[in-house]
Amino acid sequence: MLVLWKADINMDGVVDLPDLNWLDYAYTSGGPGSTAYAVDLTVDGKVDYQDYAAMYASLTAQGSSQLAGQVYAEGATLFGTSFQFAVPEPASLGLLGMAGMSLLLRRRR
Repeated sequence: MLVLWKADINMDGVVDLPDLNWLDYAYTSGGPGSTAYAVDLTVDGKVDYQDYAAMYASLTAQGSSQLAGQVYAEGATLFGTSFQFAVPEPASLGLLGMAGMSLLLRRRR
């Protein structure tokens, strides 16, 4: 069974160096905001920081830590920043869980 990742640009079932090369080429051939070859992973109309972040997330999820490190370094070099992802605060999730449990318990009575 072939599993396609979001950043699998050449659709060979794995996110690897050729996918990163396509992303680099799309970004550098047209500069920031390039739409070259439709390698827009986030489908926002341009190849930018968010596309490199999507590539990094796919590589991390796939377990390719060495290549993920390379993407992280390239992102920092090209955009002057590191990739940051929104993570919900644990306390908020706990409160939502307790609220849901109280609604379930109240419904049983």
